[in-house]
Amino acid sequence: YAPWFGLSTDFGFFRRITFAVGAFGPSSVGRRSYPLFVPATDPATGMGGVRPGPGRYDVLATDLLIVFPTLAMGIHAHRVLDLGIAVQQVSAVLNLASASYAPLPNNNAPCAERPEDARCDALTRVQVRSFDNFALALGALVHPTPSFDIGVHVRSAVNLGLHPIRAKGTVSATTPPALAELPPLGTERMDAQFETWLPWQFRLGLRYSHKPAGREIFDVEVDGTYEAWSWNDGSDNKLTLLKPPMLVNRGEPFSILLRHSYRDTFSVRVGGSYTQPISEQSSLILRLGALVDSSASRDQDLRLDFDTLMKAGATVGLGLYARGVTLNIAYAYLHSLPRTVENGALVPINGTNGQPLSFNDVPAPGVNSGSYSGQTHILSLGLSVLFDDLVKGAGWVASHRG
Repeated sequence: YAPWFGLSTDFGFFRRITFAVGAFGPSSVGRRSYPLFVPATDPATGMGGVRPGPGRYDVLATDLLIVFPTLAMGIHAHRVLDLGIAVQQVSAVLNLASASYAPLPNNNAPCAERPEDARCDALTRVQVRSFDNFALALGALVHPTPSFDIGVHVRSAVNLGLHPIRAKGTVSATTPPALAELPPLGTERMDAQFETWLPWQFRLGLRYSHKPAGREIFDVEVDGTYEAWSWNDGSDNKLTLLKPPMLVNRGEPFSILLRHSYRDTFSVRVGGSYTQPISEQSSLILRLGALVDSSASRDQDLRLDFDTLMKAGATVGLGLYARGVTLNIAYAYLHSLPRTVENGALVPINGTNGQPLSFNDVPAPGVNSGSYSGQTHILSLGLSVLFDDLVKGAGWVASHRG
């Protein structure tokens, strides 16, 4: 569920300037969950049971909310040029869960000798939030002819790329089952800071509309997007425990680097619409589109927390316009192209010091090898109101532009 809200006005006074307020989020899926245990069959007995989830050292659950409250201004600078500027506050509420490994000696399991024994897992939950971030956006729309438009849009990285989102809150970790005989570890609530990035984003769009007698019949649009993840350390996240207990890093603050190593990405979108007049005051609009998104991750860096596979998708939509009010409904299907990873580089985190897990100075094997695929279904509902058209009749806004 990702609502979008916007309201614009010229206050009935400005002919070339429009002001707007709004709120929306980035184009992503913020909530995912994976099982801690999965069904399994004992090959020796054929009996059913469970085994530890293979993705637990990557992520068990994400519940991420990022919102851009926005103030914007549009300027009709010339008959062939419109300009826009927006200032965005960036709010982030982040909840994540995964498993770390506790290689401490004990009598119940060989935690200090080998990896991936579920009895040595500590389930870790991060709950942080941040509200003191911002971004800027600039846009230009050029109209070389009445039927052809060229659009350019740039949105800055969060905090102009000067520093990441620094969300503060708490981390809690359970005691591994193999260490249950020890005194309480004091990891039930630890002060923490989580750092993450949002990248610079660049968009270019071309649009042709066919409108004989001034009324649009159809349009075709091609858009391209480029996201510069590599400008911000590939969006490597960092979790810092500010006041850990004595059994964790001897009570000293330490940071855990959560590598993603994202590459810069690009996408291409093609779409169009056909408008069928129903009456002088209403029309029916059919929309179709397709898209391709490049992958943000190399094979060895693929993870479960975000779907960074290459994607192909298609969309279909229907709109009904009646005297300034437009009701839209749309469906999109995104197919994440399957990939098989044989050289996974994601190593479990040593929960006692925040470093990649190793035994006798030999790194533990990667845990993100395997087969990846995905599907996303998106249903969208939208309502837009042109109040001048609603009061003064359909087409009033379009006929009084410029």
